Parts: sequence; C-alpha cells; structure tokens
Amino acid sequence: MEKLMSRTAVSKFPLVGGLFWAIKIVATTLGESVSNYVAITPLKLGYAAAVIIFLAAFALTLLMQLRADRFRPAIFWSVILMTSIVGTATSDFMNRTVGLGYTGGAAVLTTLLVIVLTGWRASGQTMDVHYQG
Repeated sequence: MEKLMSRTAVSKFPLVGGLFWAIKIVATTLGESVSNYVAITPLKLGYAAAVIIFLAAFALTLLMQLRADRFRPAIFWSVILMTSIVGTATSDFMNRTVGLGYTGGAAVLTTLLVIVLTGWRASGQTMDVHYQG
C-alpha cells in the first residue's frame, strides 16, 4: 500500500513540475524586486509608470510567444517573468496608489480571475494544458 501511495504521489508531481514551480517562485521574487526597482528606488518612477512600462513589456513578450513557430524556452520564460513583474506592479499600484489596500486589491484581482476563468470555460476551450492540435 505504501509503495502504491508513493508511486501515485510521484506521478502527480513529476520532476518537470517541481522544476517549473521552483523557477516560478524565483520569477515571482524577481518580479517584486524589478517592480520595486523601477517604481520606488532607485528609479522612483512610481507605480503607475511601472505598470505601463511592464504591461508594454509583457505585451511584447506575449506577442513574440504567439508568433513563435515552435516552443522557444527563452521567450516562454520571458513571458512568465513579465507576468510576475506586471502582476506585482499592478498589485502595488492598487494597494498603494489607488488606496484599495490589500483586502480591496485582493477582492478586485479575485473578481477579475473569476471573470476570466468563467469566460474561458464558457468559450468551450479546455483547461487542459496539453496541446490538443
């Protein structure tokens, strides 16, 4: 029984999954650092400017990803990194500039997430991460 349980647990969390999440944690932490570098110190451009800058950079990397003829790891991870940076800048903007605080910002983001996931499901697209082409 123990052998079966350990095999099941391993199959639900493959090495690639573990490495992905480790990289994602690093990207999220880097997102916080880069966002603060631009918004607070040393550049001191403010949260609104940081959101605009990083949203443009995210759009550029996403466009590159969508136009890529095949999987290109550098482009893929650039998009992942930009989601972390623009997400952090947006959260800080809502919390500190707009004045929503953590609770208000979390409520806005949770509502937006539910709307996007509901729209995704209503579109008939699968939530499966594997390409079904």
